[in-house]
Amino acid sequence: MSSNVPSHIESDQAADWQASAWLGDLPRQITFKALELIGQQGLYARAALPSNSDLRPLRPCRNTFTQKYGLPCSHYIFRLMEQDECLSMSDVYPRWWLVKPL
Repeated sequence: MSSNVPSHIESDQAADWQASAWLGDLPRQITFKALELIGQQGLYARAALPSNSDLRPLRPCRNTFTQKYGLPCSHYIFRLMEQDECLSMSDVYPRWWLVKPL
């Protein structure tokens, strides 16, 4: 796990990620840093859902997040959330995969 993140925070975040259906099995298959980055994008996506009482529309997609990190952006995650689907390993560039899944 990340050396600059206290272990109790990592375990709290890991528990939150396990409860996020849209993440699928990714919390056990990709690095903590990738989960942090995807988690932030997920927060943006969730805030843009019509069911959110504090609706915050997404900015136009420029594909920069996915190009930079090889991870799904908030727009992609938003579409999955709307369709009640989850992310898969094919949505994550292999550099983020764990050698031995948890």
